[in-house]
Amino acid sequence: MSERLPLGDGFVVALAIATATGAWIARDVPLAIGALGAAVGALRRNRFVFLAGLFLLASGLAAQAWQSVQPLPERVVSGRALLVSDPEPITGGVRVWLELEGRRFDAWARSGSAGLLRSRAAGELVEVEGRTEPLPDGSEHLKRRHIAERLQVERVGRWWPGSFPTRAANGLRRLLDSGARSLAPSERALYAGFVLGDDRGQDPEIADAFEASGLTHLLAVSGENVGFVVLLARPLLARLGLRTRVIVTIAILMFFAMLTRFEPSVVRATAMAVVSVLAVSGGLPISGVRILALAVIGVLLVDPMLVGVVGFQLSVLASLAIIV
Repeated sequence: MSERLPLGDGFVVALAIATATGAWIARDVPLAIGALGAAVGALRRNRFVFLAGLFLLASGLAAQAWQSVQPLPERVVSGRALLVSDPEPITGGVRVWLELEGRRFDAWARSGSAGLLRSRAAGELVEVEGRTEPLPDGSEHLKRRHIAERLQVERVGRWWPGSFPTRAANGLRRLLDSGARSLAPSERALYAGFVLGDDRGQDPEIADAFEASGLTHLLAVSGENVGFVVLLARPLLARLGLRTRVIVTIAILMFFAMLTRFEPSVVRATAMAVVSVLAVSGGLPISGVRILALAVIGVLLVDPMLVGVVGFQLSVLASLAIIV
C-alpha cells in the first residue's frame, strides 16, 4: 500500500538526497518517465513514487549534461562567442570560458589575441577563431562546469556588450572596481574577493594566510553577501506591496547572482533566499532544513552537474552545519 503521509522535513531531506544521488549516478533514463513519476507522486502525495520520480529525473538530466561535454574531433571553429567567465591572466596570455556553436570551451589566448580579450567581461560577445583540442586528463572539474573542450584562440575580432542585464551587471562591477583604485593592489584584490568573489588578482601569500587561519570563505561570496544585498534593498522593498515586493526581491537576488558570476555558493544561497521569500510571502512556516533541502532539489534539477562541484558541496554542508 502506498504511503500518503504529510511531507515533513525528514522526507523533504530524503527527496534532496534522492535528487543528489540521481544526479551523481547519471544514468540515461528517459526524462518523461522521471517527470511523470514526480508529477504523479506529488499530485497523489505518494511518497515512494515522488521519491523515485525525482531520482530518475535528476539521473536522466545529469546523463544528458554529461553527453553534452563529450569531446568532438579536433577542428577549427569561429563565430560570435559568449564569454561565460571573466578573462583570467595566465603566463603569456589570457584564459577564459566561452560558449560557441552551442558548446563551452576552456579558451586560451596568447600574444595579440590575449590583449584583445583581457579587458572583456563575462556576458559580452566576442568574435573569435581558433582550433579545438581535448581537455587534458584530470579535467572532470571543468566538465562539471559544462566545459567540453579546450580552444586555442588564434584570432579575436569585434565585440558586443551583450544583453541589458549583462550590461548592467558589468557596469556595476566596473564602477565598484573603479571606486577601489585608490587602494593598494593587494587590498584591492581582497576587496574584489569580499564583495564580488573575484579572486583573480589575489596575492598567493595572502590567500595562504587566510587558508591557514580558516578564513578562506571570506575571499568568496556566499550567503552572507546575499543577506547584505537584501538588507540594503530593504528600504525600497518596504514601500512595495506584497506581490511586487516578492517579484522585486527575487529579481534583486537573480541580479546579484549574475553580478557574482553564478558562483556555486551564491547559487545555493540565492536558491535558499528565493525559497524563503516565497514561503514567507505565502504565510507558510518553514524550517531551515526544509529551505536548504528544497534549494538543493531546485538547483540540481536546473544544473545536476553541480552535485560534483566542491564549492557547491562545501556550501551545502556548511549551511547544514549552521542550521543543525
